[in-house]
Amino acid sequence: MKEKKNAESTFYRNPISQTIYIQFKQPLIQWFGFMLLLLAGVATAAPPNDRNSPPAKAKGNKLAARVTALEAGDIDPTNEVQTLSTDGDFLILSKINEVGGGIVPLPQGPAGPQGVMGPKGIQGLTGPKGARGAKGAKGARGARGIQGPKGNDGATGPAGSGNVVISDSAPTVNDDINTYAVGFIWVDTDQGDAYILIDNSPAAAEWKLITSTPPVYAIGDIGPAGGFVFLVHAGGQHGLEAAPEDQGSDSFSSFSSFSSFSSFSSFSSSSSSSSFAYWGCYEMIIDGADDIDDGAQNTLDILNDCPLSQAASLASDYVFGGYSDWYLPSKNELDAMYLNLAVNNKGGFANDFYWSSTESSEYAAWFQDFDGGSRDTLQKKSSLRVRAVRAF
Repeated sequence: MKEKKNAESTFYRNPISQTIYIQFKQPLIQWFGFMLLLLAGVATAAPPNDRNSPPAKAKGNKLAARVTALEAGDIDPTNEVQTLSTDGDFLILSKINEVGGGIVPLPQGPAGPQGVMGPKGIQGLTGPKGARGAKGAKGARGARGIQGPKGNDGATGPAGSGNVVISDSAPTVNDDINTYAVGFIWVDTDQGDAYILIDNSPAAAEWKLITSTPPVYAIGDIGPAGGFVFLVHAGGQHGLEAAPEDQGSDSFSSFSSFSSFSSFSSFSSSSSSSSFAYWGCYEMIIDGADDIDDGAQNTLDILNDCPLSQAASLASDYVFGGYSDWYLPSKNELDAMYLNLAVNNKGGFANDFYWSSTESSEYAAWFQDFDGGSRDTLQKKSSLRVRAVRAF
């Protein structure tokens, strides 16, 4: 491609297609001046209604002469400009009888405004299912649920095969293979016990006790914890037992209001030492501690509202015979203990005053004299004896 330069522009001509490329070096206004010059040449070269216009070749020569004025020899004077058009960033000089045309690069114009956003495309296809994730860590163990209701009794099982022995005594080691096979049941009607044969070796039979009748207690018996039974019910299977000893610390019992109780004239001579405790909670009403029969509930109520109560604390903290469910007896439980034990010289009681857990007011509680059995109220700040009891 042939190249010509001057101070304002550079011309390129393709010798095959006769295409002219013009590169301007001066400011944009000079480039537009050149364009106007070309357009003027076109208008002058081909006036539409001038019948006396020179031949077409003369027109081309005039336009060529104008181009030559800019750079002589950069365009073929035999080529005639037909049209002036643009293609993208180029100005096209079309020529007669030529396939190509002159191309003048145009400067890039300012960016146009952004077009409106096109419509949202359709949703793509669902992708393939991902791989299964790793197994998570084992969660913490949940809290234990509440116990459900008791289910209905099951249906009665089928009758046995007859391998049951009914006797008025318990089986012995001699009730062996000579008479019984392993699995036989032995019922002792005298004691109400049942046994099963687990080893029938000769003269060495082993019968395992599978049921037994609960022990039966009577008033005055030694109870399950080693105390003295003073109340029974349910045929002697349940009841109350008193601890075999008093609870408390040695102290001298004295209080200013004692002289107002005429029935306590012997107090000073009978209570000079041994185990004593204050009821406590003076000038305080203990909610619920006024029950005359339920000493266990009274004791709980006292310790809930007044944990510094000496009498209730001594009874509640007592441990004996492997049992720790002792409590301060109520007014009526204390009376039963006196009538069924102390009167019969059982239980090792002193001829003195014993606290009950039954409150009478914010200032006083019930007590009982075990030297005669009288009952009355006394100031809670008084120091009396304590004897714990428990239910079985």
